[in-house]
Amino acid sequence: MSRIWFTADTHFGHGNIIKYCHRPFLTDRDKEALEENGGRWHDGSWKGEFASNWRLTRDAVDMMNDHITDQINALVKPEDTLWHLGDFCFANKQDYYRKARFYRDRIQCQNINIIWGNHDERSIRDLFDKAYDLYQINVSGQKIVLCHYAMAIFDKSHRGSVHLYGHSHSGAEPWMNKHMPERRSMDVGVDNIKKLFGEYRPVSFEEIMKIMSKRKGHFMDHHVDRSAPTEEELMEKG
Repeated sequence: MSRIWFTADTHFGHGNIIKYCHRPFLTDRDKEALEENGGRWHDGSWKGEFASNWRLTRDAVDMMNDHITDQINALVKPEDTLWHLGDFCFANKQDYYRKARFYRDRIQCQNINIIWGNHDERSIRDLFDKAYDLYQINVSGQKIVLCHYAMAIFDKSHRGSVHLYGHSHSGAEPWMNKHMPERRSMDVGVDNIKKLFGEYRPVSFEEIMKIMSKRKGHFMDHHVDRSAPTEEELMEKG
């Protein structure tokens, strides 16, 4: 039986994403450059004074591309469906389509849909089955809202729906976990999935729902009784 998978922010071909997100795909020469920069590519500001100007080697980028592609192909079967929630690849405009097709053709899954990210050129529309800016799907009775960007409130968020997104490369998760601990939403980008599951890979519907089943939802709109105590008030009362 076919399965449903989700991913985002693969950034195929993007050398700087290795530096920005501290992805471990480095050749010996890249490791030397990292050591020369004090063991960090940046101090939190990607283009600040401390940021390294080192250009990642082609071999490092190929290493990342190969690894993420291999992880997709190892899990997602040709008959499965993969939803890619944006930022598929990165390339110069004049070569963007050719490279995007190269990366797409390496993935064995025949059914890939894309939710447009801020780095995606619409010229690659024909490489995917479906393409949307924002879309809602229903999997085994579960409503799922898909967008490249995280939303605090989404359709039926007060009635059990789930929201999946990417874009922040796991950067938004600590704040959201602190302030919205019961939210039924998550970053399915490869950088966050690496933190959750130990690998840069897609995440299945079943794995997502195992996480979401432990969360009751975060309610903050007109559907909630305003006279009821807020989560902050309840926390203060212990």
